[in-house]
Amino acid sequence: MIKRLLDALKNRLRIVLLYWRPWGYNAASYWHDRHRQYGFNLQGVGEKGLSAEQNQQVYDAAQNVYLKTCNAAGINLESSSVLDVGCGNGFYTQLLCDEGTHSYTGIDIADTLFDELRTRFPEFTFLQIYVTSQSVPGSYDLIQMIDVTQHITSNSKFDSAMKNLSASLNPGGVIILTSWLQANLKHSFYEKSRTLAQYQAAFPGFSFSEPVPFRDKYIFTLTQTDRN
Repeated sequence: MIKRLLDALKNRLRIVLLYWRPWGYNAASYWHDRHRQYGFNLQGVGEKGLSAEQNQQVYDAAQNVYLKTCNAAGINLESSSVLDVGCGNGFYTQLLCDEGTHSYTGIDIADTLFDELRTRFPEFTFLQIYVTSQSVPGSYDLIQMIDVTQHITSNSKFDSAMKNLSASLNPGGVIILTSWLQANLKHSFYEKSRTLAQYQAAFPGFSFSEPVPFRDKYIFTLTQTDRN
C-alpha cells in the first residue's frame, strides 16, 4: 500500500516537473504525449483513474446530456457548421457524424491523432490551432468546447480564447461550454476551475442558458444578444 502510494507520488512529481512552467504548463507537449499514450482509449480525454469501460459509460451518459442540450437550444446538428475546439480523440466527431453533421472542423493544440481522424472522417477538417493565441479560419453556427476550458490555466489566455470563439460565431449561432462553475474547486498544473460570472464577463452581450449537470461539471449554451 505504502509502496503504491509512493510510486503514485513519484509519478505525479515526474509529470509536474516534465510539463509545468512558471508561466503555465506546456499544454502542447502534455496533450501530445497523453494522446500518444492512450490513443483512442477514452482514458486519454477522460479520467485516467477509471477503466476504459467506465469512461465509456460516463461518456455515453454525457452524450445524452449533450444531445438534449443541443435540442433545448434549437440546434440542428445536420445543417449546422460546427467548430469543435479540443476535438481530442474524436468522441464528439463521431457523435456529430452519426447525427448527420456535414460541415465540421475539429481543432486541437496537439495533432497527434489527426492522421487517424482524417482517415476515419475524410469529409471533415482537422487543424492544429492554439485557440488561446490564434484566430480560427471561417465562421460557424455551433462552436463547442467540451471538457476543455479548465485546461486553460492562464486567465489572459482564457480571455483570448473566448474572444477568438466569439469572433468565429455566425449571427444567431450558439456556443456550448462546460465547466465546474465553482472557484477553486480544482486547481492543478493543467486544470483551473472558473465561476459562471467569469464566463459571463468573457462573453458580454451573450445570454446564458441554465447550466445542466454534465459528467462532474455543468454544460450550458451561449447565444449572442448584442452584436455591437
